[in-house]
Parts: sequence; C-alpha cells; structure tokens
Amino acid sequence: MANPSVIPLPVISNVTMVASSKSPSLSHQIGIAILVLAFVLGFPGNLFVVWSVLFRVHKRSVTCLLVLNLAVADALVLLSAPFFLRLLAGGKGWEFGDGMCKTIHYLCCVNMYVSIYLICLMSLDRWLAVIRPFLSQRLRKKKNLYAVMLGIWIMAFLLALPMPFYRSNQQPFLAKNVSIYLCNPYHWNSVNHELFQYLMETLAGFLIPFAFIVVCYTSVICRLRSAMFHGRVKGSLLILIIITAFAVFWLPYHVINILQ
Repeated sequence: MANPSVIPLPVISNVTMVASSKSPSLSHQIGIAILVLAFVLGFPGNLFVVWSVLFRVHKRSVTCLLVLNLAVADALVLLSAPFFLRLLAGGKGWEFGDGMCKTIHYLCCVNMYVSIYLICLMSLDRWLAVIRPFLSQRLRKKKNLYAVMLGIWIMAFLLALPMPFYRSNQQPFLAKNVSIYLCNPYHWNSVNHELFQYLMETLAGFLIPFAFIVVCYTSVICRLRSAMFHGRVKGSLLILIIITAFAVFWLPYHVINILQ
C-alpha cells in the first residue's frame, strides 16, 4: 500500500550525476517531474497511512503493522526529495555539504533494505498462512512481530553503513569559473572497495531477498493450484504481480552496479 510511493533508489543514486552533467534539459525535467510526483503524492499518502493505522485502526493486525512500517520508511526517505529537487533545478551541484551528502544517501539506503526485507517478511507470512496454517497462528503474535521488525530495522541500518563511507562531496570541478561539488560514489581509488559495495548491495539488497520471495511464492502458488483451494487463479496472478514488480523496480539498479 505504502511502498509504491517511495522514490526509487536508482533515481536518487543517479540524480547527482544527471544534474551536474551536460544532459539535455529533458533529462532534468523528467527527474524533477518524478521527484515532485513522488513527494506530492507519496509523502502525504504515507502520512495518511501512518495516521490511519495509529489513530483509526483499533485492532491492528499483523498486516497493518507491516504496512505501517513500510509507510514510515517511505515517508522518511521522501523527506530527501527537496534536496534532490534543488540539485536538479539549481544546476549548481550539491550545495548541502559532505555531511548531508552522506546522511541523505545513507537514509535512502536504509529505506531500501527496510522495504525489501519487510516484503520478505510479508512473503514468509503468506507462506506460513498457506503452507503451515497452524504454525502461522502460533507465530502470528504481536510480540513476535515487534521483535522481527526491530531486527529488520537494525539490520537495515547496519547493511547501509557502507553507503556514507563510499559517498563524497569533495570532488569539485569548474563550470564557468564556478566550483561545482558533486555528491558522487567515491571508492578511494580502489577496485576492491568498489566491488565490495556493489556486490554487497546486489547480494543483500536483491539476489538473496528475491530468491527468498520467489521460493515462498512458488510454494504458495503450487498449493493454491491444488483442488483444495478456491480462487487460486486470482491468488496466483496477484503473487506473480508482486514478484514482477519487485524485479522491475530493483533489477535495473543492481544491473547498473554490476556493470560498473
């Protein structure tokens, strides 16, 4: 519900280079349009989800709490949109210093991991409900969910730690006799550091969770196709849409990282 409104990490990661390059103005306009749309629709939308779950839903289910966490993560990362809008519209590079350069990209990376692993948790919850319904009933306790969600947030903050380490605002260049600072990836002139960051992001942020999601939902589809379950076609289609959406949103970003 909340997740589609988040700014795609590929847009955030590459917007600095778009703004500081000699790209056609159309590129800037597309980037600005995406960011404005994401912020105008996504930020109030996610705040509404948070408000609804906290103040209007009296009996919060496991699904409600998962959606709440997704909305919080998305709302936090959408706060970075004004910085990138200034970057694109101003045409003066990154004007907010090295600290904000590292912090903004770190929070975006945290959001990426939180969103991905919450989707994995939803996949596991779905798998348990269909394949192991009695075990699902025993495990679907709020205290268990709180512990798992806390673990996901802590893991996301830890997995995102390389991002600020490999971001720098200390590489100016001259454009019309004005120094332009870029908040770009910086790997200390080391191929090993570059491989470490991009391979870690690809494995922890795509390959492992995607494989987990595919395994869970493949098993669910097989069970739904049995004669014991009704409405199996509709359920299978929804699952395929979820898997496809995950791949479409994240595969291009990680393919670019690998090619680099």
